[in-house]
Amino acid sequence: MTTRRFGTALAIPVLAAGLLTTLSPAASAQEGQTREVPVTHACVGVPYPNPDEVLQDPPSWIPTELLGILRPLIQTATFNTSEISDNVTVTAPERVEPGEEFTVRLQPGAMSRDREVSRLSYDFRVPTDATLIDYQIVSGTAQGLRGTPTLTRVNAAGQQSETGEFLRLSGGDATVNNRPAWDRTLDGGGWGDGLGAPENGQFRLPAIDLTLTAEDGATVTTGLRTGPAAPAAGPDASMGFLTEYRTYSINESFWIWSIDLEATVGHANYCSATGLGRQALSTTQVHGVYQTATEIDVQLEALTGDEVRITADVTPNPGRGTVEFYDGEDLIGTSTVGEDGTAELVWRFRDPGTHPITARYVGDAEYLSSESDTRTVGVTVPGELVIEPEPEEPVDPDFPEPDTGLLGSLMGSLGS
Repeated sequence: MTTRRFGTALAIPVLAAGLLTTLSPAASAQEGQTREVPVTHACVGVPYPNPDEVLQDPPSWIPTELLGILRPLIQTATFNTSEISDNVTVTAPERVEPGEEFTVRLQPGAMSRDREVSRLSYDFRVPTDATLIDYQIVSGTAQGLRGTPTLTRVNAAGQQSETGEFLRLSGGDATVNNRPAWDRTLDGGGWGDGLGAPENGQFRLPAIDLTLTAEDGATVTTGLRTGPAAPAAGPDASMGFLTEYRTYSINESFWIWSIDLEATVGHANYCSATGLGRQALSTTQVHGVYQTATEIDVQLEALTGDEVRITADVTPNPGRGTVEFYDGEDLIGTSTVGEDGTAELVWRFRDPGTHPITARYVGDAEYLSSESDTRTVGVTVPGELVIEPEPEEPVDPDFPEPDTGLLGSLMGSLGS
């Protein structure tokens, strides 16, 4: 048996809070909670230009002698794998009212690469079970980037779409997926477009704000574009970027002419979020807040040792939660609220006497707690005769005769 550690006075502020919620739904909205989610991006780097493309279908104007020089150089551009550590900062409310507009702020963490980065893109997933009212970049939050960040809503193919499933941070939508084709001059055309960062330089993409609204009962989650579990070339990636692998200066003289070329071979990197990055970054529950009332039903007379059923009825029906039952200040048991909004406890009273019984619905973020009125159960020992005292006979009041004194004598004389 546990002693209750609160008094009935607590019911007053709880009720007041419920009334405030009822009168002003916006007052119950929670402030955004900020946390960091550790994310790892697993990346695969695909050679660019593709060595097979160059070696199997060389430009017709390249002499055989020059191709012999280019072949070993291009073959050095092999596939590679890497990982990028990221700590996404998330600010989001845990609960909002139905139909209320709320904001979720997301920002990738600080990152660094050992080679120059260009055509950088980073994809978030548009929240489901919600309406995206607005989305924008938070100015002044980017660090160490070359180029101007933009935020675009795109579909799975990376095309701009008002109903796209993803929000893409990039530089004017210049990404690894829409890079210019190798123009066969080996000059690396398009390398520096879009967002970039210097070799070994720390950079951070800007924060974005999502303005959302949702209906009652929804669970709104935000997250990254997860892509395949193992990274692969293509648009379905959490991050994408180009890195310069090596630049070659080729100066050769041939039979009747000479050639002076600069060959750049790099990697088109495609990343996929792993670990916690594949889960929700934030979760917001959408529901109203209800003030509850708890009523208790119990027989008022019992014998020691008898099983007595105590029933609590919670309205409006939460369909969940816990009811605590008390004998005075002592917790005598708990029960789960059923689908019909009631909870029951069967209790054997051990001690004779009067027992003040109450029930308290514990409540949660949606259904506030409430406590019932007290029902007093009289408990007696079996076989014990309880004699109620007989009421006394009523006695008529005895009023004494008034003492008139001198005033009475004078009045009598005047009457005579």
